[in-house]
Amino acid sequence: MSASRRERQTRRASLLIKAIAILIAAIALISCSGSPPRIAGMYRQLAVIDNRTINARYEQLSVFVQPVDEDGFSDLARLYLINDRLHLFWSLSPDTWERRGNHNQQWIGSNNITMSDGSAFPRGEYRVVLIDLSGSRDERTFVIDQPELAGGSLTFPSLAIREQSVSVTSLLPAVTVSVIDPVGSFSARREVPVGSVPLTTIMGKEPEPGRRYDLYASVFDSKHRVELVTGPYPY
Repeated sequence: MSASRRERQTRRASLLIKAIAILIAAIALISCSGSPPRIAGMYRQLAVIDNRTINARYEQLSVFVQPVDEDGFSDLARLYLINDRLHLFWSLSPDTWERRGNHNQQWIGSNNITMSDGSAFPRGEYRVVLIDLSGSRDERTFVIDQPELAGGSLTFPSLAIREQSVSVTSLLPAVTVSVIDPVGSFSARREVPVGSVPLTTIMGKEPEPGRRYDLYASVFDSKHRVELVTGPYPY
């Protein structure tokens, strides 16, 4: 066999080995990356909070997505809220996002997204980006276009706590009263009429003696498309 022929065979064998190595690497990459996540649904709601503890009003954003990932819920790594125009972002991880729903319909996100300085959210477009452990992603967009309201004249509901009842006042219908304890071991939420409402109707049980509860009242202002929340009212 001539030297030139041996060299050609050697080159062909070398190319074949490289091709096999590339193919194996590609198969490994595909098997590791798995299925990309998908956002099947998204919920967002802008709220104005009348915080009675610090005597301040500020905007708060709730953002939740319904994730779908064939590799399992544990494959989800990050949820980002991004304002590209002003280079703002908020990041949620499995340790920090809230998880809602049941086994068949899970939602992840947060009810407590705010600007770090307590100012109003910049108006405009935001991206919600869901990323899995392999870096694959899906995203949705929404727009905040309500006028800035935290410093304006808004009609908040109010509560007056009696011994075993709550007096609810509001110019807007459909008041929702929420009850939580400071350590987060109990929560209840119920839509109630204006007027006097037994505390057991809201909580679904008798309040435990000596235990503190915080109550919040909220209404949806359809004119401004925001939720108005006031509290806490300690019991």
